[in-house]
Amino acid sequence: DNNNSNNNNTPDLLLCSKFAPKPWRTSPDSVVQACRSSMERLGVNSIFLYQLHYSDAISQPFKIFGYVDNKDEIYWEGLARCYHEGLIEHVGVCNYGPQNTRAAHAFFAKRNVPLASNQINFNLMRHRSSMETKSVCDELGIQVFSDIIRWEVAF
Repeated sequence: DNNNSNNNNTPDLLLCSKFAPKPWRTSPDSVVQACRSSMERLGVNSIFLYQLHYSDAISQPFKIFGYVDNKDEIYWEGLARCYHEGLIEHVGVCNYGPQNTRAAHAFFAKRNVPLASNQINFNLMRHRSSMETKSVCDELGIQVFSDIIRWEVAF
């Protein structure tokens, strides 16, 4: 379970990567393969933080025609497999609001995978929704990062 004794992460350099929901990612195995491909490109044995770039719920081009094919749980399962296989040390999401954050957290908790972070767009234009998301993350013990601060500081 998540034994990363042979990794490339040091206190001075923590490698993070993310993947986006794509039409060709249709199974948990496709997420694991995306992770392995990232590791190969980076030349590392593990990734410190691997994130889902955004919820598949927002990338539904046929929703206006009544067709929705949300693959979030497929992607979450793939992330859980990456974690349990020791490919990654931490699981994160990006651009998740309060509802999706709660859903992801519950999914991962059932698989004994801590949801470590949510990288959000925190700014004055979206202050209210950002604060609601941050409150949910604080409640659930999820670290919040913002694009504005470029990973230098966390809330």
